[in-house]
Amino acid sequence: MSLVHGAAAQENLIQQSEIAHLSPVTHVVTFPQQKPGLTPLQKWGYGLLLGAFLFGGIQAIRCGVASGIKLEKLVGELTALQQVNQQAQTKHAMLQDKIALYKSPLGVEEMARERLGMVAQDETLVRLYAPSKQQQ
Repeated sequence: MSLVHGAAAQENLIQQSEIAHLSPVTHVVTFPQQKPGLTPLQKWGYGLLLGAFLFGGIQAIRCGVASGIKLEKLVGELTALQQVNQQAQTKHAMLQDKIALYKSPLGVEEMARERLGMVAQDETLVRLYAPSKQQQ
């Protein structure tokens, strides 16, 4: 029994030594039941912050709409420019064909006949005109 009694006594001493190291409560903190209201300065600050966020959101929406409208306009202009480019490429190909034709002797002869009204030495030039209204 002395062993059990000795172990119990030692455990009792450990508990007492732990209690002896605890300090007494000197300051008690109480928390308020309700959150205190905002000061007028805080209300102004939150109001300004909310106003800035609203202004930023409105500006973002306005810029998005304006960009969409501008994009539609630019797409229309791009389509028109692509059509003009296609016409220019067609005309370029036609002019390249004419250049190739006029570089040959046959092409030079054709241009002399059409533009300058020239004829070969053994040919006679005959021009026919439609009758005017006075002659009818």
